[in-house]
Amino acid sequence: MPETNEQKFRRLVDAFNAGEQESVILEIVSPDFKVTNAPPGAPSDRDGWIATSKMFQTAFPDIHVEITDIVGGKNRLAIHEVVTGTHRGELMGIAPIGKSATVEAVHFVRFDGGQIIE
Repeated sequence: MPETNEQKFRRLVDAFNAGEQESVILEIVSPDFKVTNAPPGAPSDRDGWIATSKMFQTAFPDIHVEITDIVGGKNRLAIHEVVTGTHRGELMGIAPIGKSATVEAVHFVRFDGGQIIE
């Protein structure tokens, strides 16, 4: 049975948590991908997603994403996640402060042809 879009996204998060997301991004994120909420100065394409992931893993070496809810239809998912980590490396010019942070996020993800496009 083919992998569902939800399963693909969960696999992507698992790979991110393991620090091994680049190959999964290259597999399931379209080369035509565009992100609508890239950090300031970050490219809004697939390579930008890879770079941004690495940036956050460097700044928060213990970063962990927990998916708390996923809803969606055939080609769209809405994902709620809780991200935790300790600020131990520079992040966009901000020196590490050694404090833990928790951020809740909601993402709306669109798939086309089995790949994340937006």
